[in-house]
Amino acid sequence: MNTSLYIGVLAIVLLGSWASCGIALLLLTRYNVFSYPVTRSSHIRPIPQGGGIAVVGMVAIGWTAIGIIGIENWPSLAVILAGTLSLALVSWFDDVGGLPISVRLLSQAITVAIVMVLVPLETVTNNLIPFPLECFLIAILWIWFINLFNFMDGIDGITGVQTLCIGFGITIVSIIAGVGIPLIFPTTILCLAIIGFLPWNWSPAKLFLGDVGSVPIGF
Repeated sequence: MNTSLYIGVLAIVLLGSWASCGIALLLLTRYNVFSYPVTRSSHIRPIPQGGGIAVVGMVAIGWTAIGIIGIENWPSLAVILAGTLSLALVSWFDDVGGLPISVRLLSQAITVAIVMVLVPLETVTNNLIPFPLECFLIAILWIWFINLFNFMDGIDGITGVQTLCIGFGITIVSIIAGVGIPLIFPTTILCLAIIGFLPWNWSPAKLFLGDVGSVPIGF
């Protein structure tokens, strides 16, 4: 393993996320892409939303880079990345123009189903329930979590903090379990992209992820 290449990718993701979020803030403000206050919001004025374009973009660059370097689980990671980008595209249209909830849920269900078919799965219940039923329940919980995660985006800093807690938690457990590079680097890349975003999202927030960020990150 070429450690210096991996470290270089991590540095590029961190700095690139911070810089591209700043650029996104300028463009989103210019083109009036705003999150307007609602009951659960922590802001009282419109805030630009769509910073997820920068975050998801840097995650895509980082994951592709480690795929080129030669991470062993790249085929599965590529499938997940394709699903992530497809949800980001649908969610961007929702951010700028609004989409019916049926369209959003259908896109999530199709993406989850395709990923579950293409990425090898193993039972997590030790065959206590039939595997097809287990897969169905996992899909339902997966879609539920995507939307639960998306719900947090209107509160300053909370989406980023939750991502870091989950992402670094996965990284630590992976190290302890000896899983190694295949899981550690993808989650670390996601966490670093979020760290680059947090200065723009910390209270008082200047920028929100928008559905284009919170939906694919929840995925």
